Amino acid sequence: MGVPVLSTGDANSIASATGAQVRHVRGELARTDRGCLMWRSVGPDAESSGAWIIWPEGTKETQNGDGAVLASGETFFEGSAMEADSLLVAVADLPLGTESQSYFGSFSQYCDADEHQALVLTAVGAK
Repeated sequence: MGVPVLSTGDANSIASATGAQVRHVRGELARTDRGCLMWRSVGPDAESSGAWIIWPEGTKETQNGDGAVLASGETFFEGSAMEADSLLVAVADLPLGTESQSYFGSFSQYCDADEHQALVLTAVGAK
């Protein structure tokens, strides 16, 4: 499956089209039984808890599929504390998000993202 990624340009286009504001969030990486990487909020930002994580371009899945490796080499596994600049958006706002045969359309359904939205990380690091 890999980890879902978006370029900075695509993230900026989503923000422009939806009016979504970049928000700084703190939380940790959660992994579902299906292997989906989700956001677990820590602190007052409960709205983004449970959101499907869309990573910055260049992020890869770990070799065992149990985490994510940023382009910088920084690695996150389940329970890793993180903070990020992000956009909380509906799956329909992602490129081809409403197309069931597209990457975002199909995996968002598999990961139950329609219920909890998608958290597009524009910058991320360890907390």
